[in-house]
Amino acid sequence: MFQQANFSPSTENSAPLEFRPLVLVKGKLEYLWDRMRQYPQMFDDVIPRTFEAFKAGMMAPQNQFYEFVQGNEIIGLAAATQVRPGLDANMHVIMFDRRLRGREGILKEALRDFAIRAKLRRMTVVLPEDNRTAIKLVGRLGFRLEGVMRKAHLRDGIFRDYHVFGILLEELFNCDGDGGRPPSAGPDGNGVRGPVRGGPDEVRPDSIQAKDDGVHEPGSGDGPLCT
Repeated sequence: MFQQANFSPSTENSAPLEFRPLVLVKGKLEYLWDRMRQYPQMFDDVIPRTFEAFKAGMMAPQNQFYEFVQGNEIIGLAAATQVRPGLDANMHVIMFDRRLRGREGILKEALRDFAIRAKLRRMTVVLPEDNRTAIKLVGRLGFRLEGVMRKAHLRDGIFRDYHVFGILLEELFNCDGDGGRPPSAGPDGNGVRGPVRGGPDEVRPDSIQAKDDGVHEPGSGDGPLCT
């Protein structure tokens, strides 16, 4: 059982930074909401910025969380949402003291720990284009830009592009040379089923339609789309 954390921020803390699975005790959910609501970049116009919506996300069974602590003080939160064990998860992180640079080591440790627990093959991070600090951070963590979803993020009435980043298990454990050998994720590219049918791969004569009967018959339903 983890010790109960101190919910009140201290002005100075020299204890080492650590991470651990989040355990919700009395008052912690309210404390985390009070801290999270101070960061508008964490929200959008689709999900209501309410405690009820925040609580629903925190309690969703497909989401999992780590807390970053110094001593017994909570200074940050890492979230894995839309977790698909054995495959992928969307990753998020926030530090309440706004310090990210210099903490890449502990962040990688947390990512690796969760990847092993959930037996992931990869991890995904999706960031709006204006979150430049986070975009730089994921680059330092070894994530690669995999694509852009144009105008897929809406905040304060402004549409922005989403930048999609990903990292594979072997990259996560070796991107800085000190991660060791990653746990086996199984081979890539194996067939998921046997041959669909036996015999040669060709079209049988009895499957070929002699004429275009039925394709352009009246009343096929395509008329209104082509007028």
